Amino acid sequence: MRLKSTKRNLMSCAFAFATVIFSAPTATASTLVYTLTGVGSGTISGTPFTSAAFVISFTENTASITNPAMGYYEYSGISGSFTEGSYSTNLTADTLEVNGNASTGMGNYEDVFLFNSDFGSSIGISQDPTLLGYALATAVTTGAVTGGQIGAFQDAAGFSTTSGDIIEFTSLSSLDFTAATPGTAPEPSTLALFAIGLFVFGLIHVSVRRIRA
Repeated sequence: MRLKSTKRNLMSCAFAFATVIFSAPTATASTLVYTLTGVGSGTISGTPFTSAAFVISFTENTASITNPAMGYYEYSGISGSFTEGSYSTNLTADTLEVNGNASTGMGNYEDVFLFNSDFGSSIGISQDPTLLGYALATAVTTGAVTGGQIGAFQDAAGFSTTSGDIIEFTSLSSLDFTAATPGTAPEPSTLALFAIGLFVFGLIHVSVRRIRA
């Protein structure tokens, strides 16, 4: 009778512990993947590319977004990947900014730009109603834009990279900006708690087997 009671108590403890572990809310990092996808021409350390598709992507914690002025938000000092054809590298010292102010008598400001702090150059999208009121901290899809909606870029300037190359844009024929939530990944603390739960559950299981023997 005592043996059955002990086994029953151990199994009850195991069930209770497992319930707590598996029902605990999963903590996730507050991150977004910001991506600029486009087609353009320019050079990579003097080597030209023409009407080539490229992708610039940054994965950042939204807690670091600042709000220097009303309707204006920026994320400074970011580094991300740049891919064009078979070439891939990382951009450095960049600032992603958005100006989503409503009409102030001079029209709406609906812009998103990627600036390089080393050269003062930028690429971006303007006159996109999707960006009105946008603050960088949530997911958004602007849709590919062309012509007047593509923001200013500068010749003889560019984006610095970790490989030592300089990427310069001389023209853009299309550009798209998206911010998307990455796949939900548990925080390290949650994973550690889960591992401890499995370990304790295993010890209880071994104890029950020994009592049964």
